[in-house]
Amino acid sequence: MGALHFNEYDFDWIANYDIYQAMDARSSDAEKLAYVLIEGWENFSADVAFYGSVLEFGGLWLRREFAKGAWWVPAAEHLIRRRKYALLVLHAFPLENEGRADQDDYSEADFQRRTRAMMRYYQRLLGVSRFPGPRGDDGWMWRLRHDLCDLIDPPGFFPLTDEFWR
Repeated sequence: MGALHFNEYDFDWIANYDIYQAMDARSSDAEKLAYVLIEGWENFSADVAFYGSVLEFGGLWLRREFAKGAWWVPAAEHLIRRRKYALLVLHAFPLENEGRADQDDYSEADFQRRTRAMMRYYQRLLGVSRFPGPRGDDGWMWRLRHDLCDLIDPPGFFPLTDEFWR
């Protein structure tokens, strides 16, 4: 019928730069996630990771005949609740457009419209919010574990400077 994909990351008291280096070594997708996290909090380990892991909702695949409705949400929430996470993140990215940048029927406006629609869908079904700044414009979304909302500040936007890379 379908599949849910999650990645879980633990960052125990490491600096933002080290988070970036570790994620960059893992994969280009993990490196993109690292940017989102370290631009969202000045000290990600102390501000967020101290309270639990990062749970990335990596994807949802459904056979066409099962795509109507939101039957997958209770399954996803069940899997999410079983983890000791602090932060749930996801990237609302229209997979149907992957690899179509060079095709004549590809439209950046269509891609952005589809991304925004997916963001509204995930916000409604999973209660996630858009990251501030350009990462949010790209479809990155977040949600804190319900019992940590009073302990962890929501993300801000702290762009990486040249000093970060030194």
